[in-house]
Amino acid sequence: MPITSKPQTQTLRAGATTVTLTDAADLRYFTVAGREAIRRVYAAVRAADWFTVPCAITVRESTIGDGSFRVIHDAHYFHEGRGIDFRAVIAVTGSADGTMTFDFDGEAFSEFERARIGICVLHPSDAQGAPVTVTHTDGTSESGNLPGTISPHQPFFDIAA
Repeated sequence: MPITSKPQTQTLRAGATTVTLTDAADLRYFTVAGREAIRRVYAAVRAADWFTVPCAITVRESTIGDGSFRVIHDAHYFHEGRGIDFRAVIAVTGSADGTMTFDFDGEAFSEFERARIGICVLHPSDAQGAPVTVTHTDGTSESGNLPGTISPHQPFFDIAA
Protein backbone atom coordinates (compact mmCIF):
# COMPACT_ATOMS: atom_id res chain seq x y z
CA MET A 1 0.00 0.00 0.00
CA PRO A 2 1.57 3.33 -1.03
CA ILE A 3 2.26 5.86 1.66
CA THR A 4 0.93 9.33 0.93
CA SER A 5 1.69 12.40 2.93
CA LYS A 6 -0.71 15.18 3.76
CA PRO A 7 0.35 18.54 2.30
CA GLN A 8 1.93 20.96 4.72
CA THR A 9 -0.26 24.02 5.23
CA GLN A 10 -0.04 27.49 6.68
CA THR A 11 -2.95 29.78 7.53
CA LEU A 12 -2.42 33.33 6.26
CA ARG A 13 -4.35 36.57 6.68
CA ALA A 14 -4.99 39.43 4.30
CA GLY A 15 -6.93 41.97 6.33
CA ALA A 16 -10.09 40.21 7.53
CA THR A 17 -9.69 37.35 5.02
CA THR A 18 -8.00 34.09 5.96
CA VAL A 19 -6.67 31.51 3.52
CA THR A 20 -4.70 28.27 3.77
CA LEU A 21 -1.52 28.01 1.68
CA THR A 22 -0.27 24.49 0.91
CA ASP A 23 3.27 23.43 0.04
CA ALA A 24 1.93 22.76 -3.48
CA ALA A 25 1.35 26.53 -3.91
CA ASP A 26 -2.45 26.07 -3.65
CA LEU A 27 -4.62 28.58 -1.84
CA ARG A 28 -7.57 26.91 -0.09
CA TYR A 29 -10.56 27.86 2.04
CA PHE A 30 -10.78 31.64 1.56
CA THR A 31 -12.89 32.78 4.49
CA VAL A 32 -14.36 36.27 4.92
CA ALA A 33 -16.29 37.10 8.11
CA GLY A 34 -16.49 33.39 8.95
CA ARG A 35 -17.94 32.36 5.56
CA GLU A 36 -16.10 30.43 2.88
CA ALA A 37 -15.90 32.52 -0.30
CA ILE A 38 -13.59 30.39 -2.49
CA ARG A 39 -12.63 26.74 -2.02
CA ARG A 40 -9.35 26.58 -3.96
CA VAL A 41 -7.10 28.52 -6.35
CA TYR A 42 -4.22 26.70 -8.01
CA ALA A 43 -2.18 26.49 -11.20
CA ALA A 44 -2.31 23.43 -13.44
CA VAL A 45 -0.68 22.15 -16.60
CA ARG A 46 -2.85 19.61 -18.40
CA ALA A 47 -1.73 17.62 -21.44
CA ALA A 48 -4.00 17.26 -24.49
CA ASP A 49 -5.69 14.19 -22.95
CA TRP A 50 -6.25 16.14 -19.67
CA PHE A 51 -3.40 14.32 -17.93
CA THR A 52 -2.31 16.51 -15.00
CA VAL A 53 1.44 17.07 -15.25
CA PRO A 54 3.27 16.49 -11.94
CA CYS A 55 4.84 19.58 -10.39
CA ALA A 56 7.77 20.18 -8.08
CA ILE A 57 7.46 23.36 -6.01
CA THR A 58 10.26 25.35 -4.39
CA VAL A 59 9.67 28.42 -2.24
CA ARG A 60 11.82 31.27 -3.55
CA GLU A 61 10.65 34.01 -1.18
CA SER A 62 8.32 34.16 1.82
CA THR A 63 7.27 37.26 3.73
CA ILE A 64 4.48 36.69 6.24
CA GLY A 65 3.08 39.59 8.30
CA ASP A 66 0.22 39.82 10.80
CA GLY A 67 -2.36 40.80 8.15
CA SER A 68 -0.45 40.48 4.88
CA PHE A 69 1.81 38.06 3.01
CA ARG A 70 3.81 37.43 -0.15
CA VAL A 71 5.09 34.00 -1.13
CA ILE A 72 6.88 33.31 -4.43
CA HIS A 73 7.26 29.75 -5.70
CA ASP A 74 9.24 28.22 -8.54
CA ALA A 75 7.15 25.48 -10.17
CA HIS A 76 8.53 22.82 -12.50
CA TYR A 77 5.91 20.77 -14.35
CA PHE A 78 7.74 17.80 -15.84
CA HIS A 79 7.00 14.39 -17.33
CA GLU A 80 9.88 12.75 -19.17
CA GLY A 81 7.79 10.02 -20.82
CA ARG A 82 5.46 12.60 -22.38
CA GLY A 83 8.23 15.07 -23.20
CA ILE A 84 6.70 17.81 -21.07
CA ASP A 85 8.88 20.48 -19.47
CA PHE A 86 7.11 23.64 -18.28
CA ARG A 87 8.40 26.06 -15.66
CA ALA A 88 6.55 28.84 -13.89
CA VAL A 89 6.72 31.37 -11.11
CA ILE A 90 3.67 31.44 -8.84
CA ALA A 91 3.34 34.49 -6.59
CA VAL A 92 0.59 34.70 -3.97
CA THR A 93 0.06 38.01 -2.22
CA GLY A 94 -2.34 39.23 0.43
CA SER A 95 -2.63 42.88 1.48
CA ALA A 96 -3.89 44.43 4.71
CA ASP A 97 -6.98 45.74 2.86
CA GLY A 98 -8.05 42.13 2.11
CA THR A 99 -6.92 42.09 -1.53
CA MET A 100 -5.31 38.83 -2.67
CA THR A 101 -3.54 38.03 -5.93
CA PHE A 102 -2.45 34.74 -7.46
CA ASP A 103 0.01 35.30 -10.32
CA PHE A 104 1.12 32.49 -12.62
CA ASP A 105 3.81 33.24 -15.22
CA GLY A 106 5.17 30.26 -17.14
CA GLU A 107 7.26 29.18 -20.09
CA ALA A 108 7.38 25.90 -22.04
CA PHE A 109 10.84 24.37 -22.43
CA SER A 110 9.51 21.63 -24.70
CA GLU A 111 6.84 21.40 -27.36
CA PHE A 112 3.72 19.53 -26.26
CA GLU A 113 0.01 19.57 -26.92
CA ARG A 114 -2.03 20.86 -24.04
CA ALA A 115 -5.67 21.02 -23.02
CA ARG A 116 -5.19 23.80 -20.48
CA ILE A 117 -2.42 25.71 -18.76
CA GLY A 118 -3.38 28.26 -16.18
CA ILE A 119 -5.14 29.19 -12.99
CA CYS A 120 -8.09 27.14 -11.74
CA VAL A 121 -10.67 28.49 -9.28
CA LEU A 122 -13.00 26.18 -7.37
CA HIS A 123 -16.01 27.63 -5.59
CA PRO A 124 -17.67 26.10 -2.51
CA SER A 125 -20.64 23.84 -3.22
CA ASP A 126 -23.15 26.32 -1.77
CA ALA A 127 -22.20 28.78 -4.55
CA GLN A 128 -23.78 26.66 -7.29
CA GLY A 129 -26.12 28.72 -9.44
CA ALA A 130 -25.17 31.94 -7.64
CA PRO A 131 -25.23 35.22 -9.58
CA VAL A 132 -21.82 36.61 -10.52
CA THR A 133 -20.43 39.69 -12.24
CA VAL A 134 -17.08 39.34 -14.00
CA THR A 135 -14.87 42.26 -15.02
CA HIS A 136 -12.82 41.53 -18.13
CA THR A 137 -9.30 42.76 -18.85
CA ASP A 138 -10.69 45.42 -21.22
CA GLY A 139 -12.78 46.88 -18.35
CA THR A 140 -16.16 45.59 -19.55
CA SER A 141 -18.44 43.63 -17.21
CA GLU A 142 -20.51 40.51 -17.77
CA SER A 143 -23.25 39.21 -15.48
CA GLY A 144 -24.33 35.60 -15.26
CA ASN A 145 -24.61 32.66 -12.91
CA LEU A 146 -22.19 30.01 -11.76
CA PRO A 147 -23.12 26.54 -13.08
CA GLY A 148 -25.69 24.60 -11.06
CA THR A 149 -23.74 21.36 -11.48
CA ILE A 150 -20.11 20.47 -12.05
CA SER A 151 -19.26 21.42 -15.60
CA PRO A 152 -16.13 20.77 -17.65
CA HIS A 153 -16.73 24.05 -19.47
CA GLN A 154 -15.35 27.35 -18.24
CA PRO A 155 -18.33 29.69 -17.72
CA PHE A 156 -16.35 32.96 -18.03
CA PHE A 157 -13.20 33.96 -19.91
CA ASP A 158 -10.68 36.82 -19.83
CA ILE A 159 -11.27 37.51 -16.14
CA ALA A 160 -9.60 40.44 -14.37
CA ALA A 161 -11.94 40.63 -11.34
